[in-house]
Amino acid sequence: MFVGAWFMCLAGCGTADGPRIEQGPGEEQYLTRVRQLTSPAMGFERAGEAYFSPDGRRIIFQAVPAGREGYQIYVLSLGDRRPRRVSTGRGECTCAYFRPD
Repeated sequence: MFVGAWFMCLAGCGTADGPRIEQGPGEEQYLTRVRQLTSPAMGFERAGEAYFSPDGRRIIFQAVPAGREGYQIYVLSLGDRRPRRVSTGRGECTCAYFRPD
């Protein structure tokens, strides 16, 4: 299932329920309960292109660590929201996903 940058956007406004992502005109009919899952406080310059795990409990995404230039791959548990790098940290990475099995 594709999540896209909607869940990974680094910009958003805070609310009592947590950060929210600004939606464009008319999008609210398609997107509800949108939440920001990454932030600069996690140590990322930018992040995007996320995919859910088959069980829906984690996402895998690409992000640029603070002070670096290239993307690395991270997994984030939606329960504890602590990113864990799963790529080597060397070179640049893009487009990760979970296999169905």
